Amino acid sequence: MKDIKDIRDKIDITDEKIVELFEDRLDLAGEVGRIKKSSGSPVFVPERELEKIKKIKEAVRDTEDERAVTSLYTYIMLLSRMKQYKMRLGDKEDTGLKEREDLFAKGQTIVYQGVRGAYGHEAAMRFFGRDVNCYSVDTFREAMDEVKHKGADFAVLPIENSSTGIIDDVYDILAEYDNHIVGECTLKIGHALLGLKDAEIEDIRKVYSHPQGLLQTRRFLSGFDWEEISARNTAVSAKTVMEKGDRTLAAVASPAAADLYDLKILKDNISDNPNNSTRFIVVSAKKEYPVNGDIISICFELKHEAGSLYKILTYLYYNDLSMTKIESRPIQGTKFEYRFYVDFEGNLKGENERAALKAIEMETENFRLLGNYKGGST
Repeated sequence: MKDIKDIRDKIDITDEKIVELFEDRLDLAGEVGRIKKSSGSPVFVPERELEKIKKIKEAVRDTEDERAVTSLYTYIMLLSRMKQYKMRLGDKEDTGLKEREDLFAKGQTIVYQGVRGAYGHEAAMRFFGRDVNCYSVDTFREAMDEVKHKGADFAVLPIENSSTGIIDDVYDILAEYDNHIVGECTLKIGHALLGLKDAEIEDIRKVYSHPQGLLQTRRFLSGFDWEEISARNTAVSAKTVMEKGDRTLAAVASPAAADLYDLKILKDNISDNPNNSTRFIVVSAKKEYPVNGDIISICFELKHEAGSLYKILTYLYYNDLSMTKIESRPIQGTKFEYRFYVDFEGNLKGENERAALKAIEMETENFRLLGNYKGGST
């Protein structure tokens, strides 16, 4: 039997040869990249790579190694392309967004979905200050339209809840509009059961709330035989109870909504998750981003091919960029095709960030840079 040390020594020698040959190959890829750059040719030529993979397969001695060798060369060619993409970066690659120091200057107008007392209203005040000039609309789409048509400077929209997951509608409209994410904040959601001043829990027969509010208090609500009625917003629910003046009605909304609509808190802290929180994004039509931006959001579509998403995410790994979130949403009008939303740490001034964005844009369909903003605000 061969000694394992001898085998490992041979592996080391083989690895040294592989590294030398690989560096030679990267140098040659760089030469090809310079020629492509001067001629305006694309970095990624799928037909050439398919032809190369075919020749590699033919050169494999053991058919059992074919898959491994194919995977290796697919990755090698990806690394070669990354080298070529980096060669095309200027000192200040134009990402379409410009850095701005006073992006959130006082005196600007904010729009949110719902009515006064909605969590969106509270998030707007949390991000911009209690004296913010803000107004409300009925739907998320209307909020995006207000920003698009410059009725408002910013829109504050919920995008994810810690208990029930992403807000599908908001993800979908992000891809539709040429608006950009410029900020985010996380708001603790403390649902309460609200009723008229003279009501008691025993009187309640119907409860109103936004579908998310009903989902996030499912454990509490399941203890009662109440009719559940969906509303546009939690604060709208509180307003409805106030306007109807019926002691058999209740709303799942924030304690602040009780003060605004002269209601009584029948039961506080009814969320299933005591740490229930919602992440809100701040959206602008301006093609700008704040100087302290440390999260980049993008979306794109891919052909339904084995390894397609893996290859794209490799560009983040190669450039030492940490992905913080990935989501997918079905593309309307298609059959089981999806749009991917990816967040990763970085700033648009960084070379690695710009190189990764360039590669992903060139190798996906309907790519969009959704924004660069400061993450983690609470």
